[in-house]
Amino acid sequence: VRVFPIAAKVRDPSDAWLDNFELPDGLRAGEPVTVALRAFAHRETAARIQIRNGASSLGTRDVRLSPGFNPIEFEVRFPRPGAVTLTAELQIPQDGYTGNNRVQVAGWVGARARVLMVEGEADRALPVRDALAAENIDVKLITPEELANLIPALNEYDALFMSDVPAAALSPETMDRTRRHVTDRRVT
Repeated sequence: VRVFPIAAKVRDPSDAWLDNFELPDGLRAGEPVTVALRAFAHRETAARIQIRNGASSLGTRDVRLSPGFNPIEFEVRFPRPGAVTLTAELQIPQDGYTGNNRVQVAGWVGARARVLMVEGEADRALPVRDALAAENIDVKLITPEELANLIPALNEYDALFMSDVPAAALSPETMDRTRRHVTDRRVT
C-alpha cells in the first residue's frame, strides 16, 4: 500500500518551524563541522536561529526565510569529546505558534585527531607541527630511528606523516612493517 502524505491546512500563515537537524558522522573534538538544519516558512520572513550544546551557545545566525523549505548550515566546533545533545531554536517575529520552533539531535564526539610525525630534520618539522596543532590535531614528533619501536602503537594514531626521511634511515623491516600498517592497518 502506497501512502502519500498531504500537509494539512495551516491555522496561522505566520507560522514557521524547524523541520530537520542533522549531524555528520565522525565528529572529532576541536575540528570544524557543518551541521545542517531545514526550516519551513509559509511566507518570506526574517528569522534568527541559535544552536546550543546544553547551556553553551555554539552560534546564532540571522537568516531570511523564503516560502517553503530553507536549508541552513552552521559551522561549529566541539571543544571536548563525548556525548552531545544539540538544540536548534528558531525565532521569527509574530510567530503564530512557537511549539514547533525547536529541534534536538544527539551525537558522539570522538577524541581529537592524532598524528605521528616522523621527521628526518627536526628543525624543519616545527612549522607543520604547529599548523596541525593550530587545527586542534595532536601531533607526536619522532625521529626515523624511533619509528621501529613505535610500529606496534601505530593504531593509536589517525595518520602517519613522514617528511625528509631518507630511506637509509629506516631498516628494511621497519619499512615493510610501516608499509603493511599504512596499506592494511595490520601491525605485526
